[in-house]
Amino acid sequence: MNTDQILMAVGRKPKIGGLNLDQADIEYTLKGIEVNEHFVTNSDHIYAIGDVIGGKMLAHVASHQAITAIEHMLLGEKSTKASVVPACIFVFPEIATVGVTEDDLIAEQRAYKKSKFMMGANGKALTLGKPEGLVKVLTNMEDEIVGVHIMGAHASDLIHEATLAVNEAMSVDTIKEMIHAHPTLSEAFHEAVLGIKGEAIHMAPSKK
Repeated sequence: MNTDQILMAVGRKPKIGGLNLDQADIEYTLKGIEVNEHFVTNSDHIYAIGDVIGGKMLAHVASHQAITAIEHMLLGEKSTKASVVPACIFVFPEIATVGVTEDDLIAEQRAYKKSKFMMGANGKALTLGKPEGLVKVLTNMEDEIVGVHIMGAHASDLIHEATLAVNEAMSVDTIKEMIHAHPTLSEAFHEAVLGIKGEAIHMAPSKK
């Protein structure tokens, strides 16, 4: 592929300049404004959400934080579980990820299992003429799903079943027992999960 221009994205950082944080006595670091689990700053009547607090700088994360902050303001609600965040890259083919990566698990010296299912073995992907990509599932040694990474057609849509699985620490057996409609791209996630136990139907078992 030939191109005239290339966009290089090397990361993000909180843009907190011009917010007069020092004058307001709001605590912050280079990583952003410091908040608690309710998104309250060190001043109990000032909240902060979104990119200015650092972390995962995604629009859907900021929206979730806003709802949590407002519910706490008005109702005193407890904080919600927001550590599990799906992230999507809208390229061709799409990429979507949730939970930990293999690098995370290796760095933390956590034992894990993994399974990959190639999109080229999925009937719907073949029908769409988009067989490129794969689904990778990571579990702990108790077979609880801790990370899912998808590359392929509609990865940004497929990641949400995986997000639920990671958020609720679902087991391989729980997903195994769920009927997935055929022919659908979602079957690729189902088969990748089955592959953890060597039970995927349309994938050759890994060599021991």
